[in-house]
Amino acid sequence: MKKILVLILVFISVNAEAATMTSWTKTSQVVVHDWAGVLVYFEDQSAAASEGCDFKEMALLEPTHYLFDAAYSTILSAVQSKSETRYFVNGCKQFGAKTIPVIARVDIK
Repeated sequence: MKKILVLILVFISVNAEAATMTSWTKTSQVVVHDWAGVLVYFEDQSAAASEGCDFKEMALLEPTHYLFDAAYSTILSAVQSKSETRYFVNGCKQFGAKTIPVIARVDIK
C-alpha cells in the first residue's frame, strides 16, 4: 500500500506545472501582437530561465488574463519610469516553433 501511495505522489509531482518568479530586471521592450497578446522583453537575457521555456529573455501577457488592463498598465509604467520589475510566470505557451513563459503577475520596484 505504501508503494502505491508513493507512486501516486511521484506521478502527481512530476505532472505539476512549474510556476516561478523571474529575476528583478528592467523591461527593455514591449510589443503588442494582434494574435498573441503583449510580449515583454527583459534586459536580463535569462530572467525567465527557471520556467524551462525556450524563450528566457521575454514573456507573454495574454489578453485573456483577468487583470490584463492592470498588468499591462503596470508594465508600461515600469518602462516609462525605468523601474525594475519581476514577473510570476506560470507555464509555457506555444509561440511559433518555440515556447514562451506566460505572465501571471507583475511586480514593480
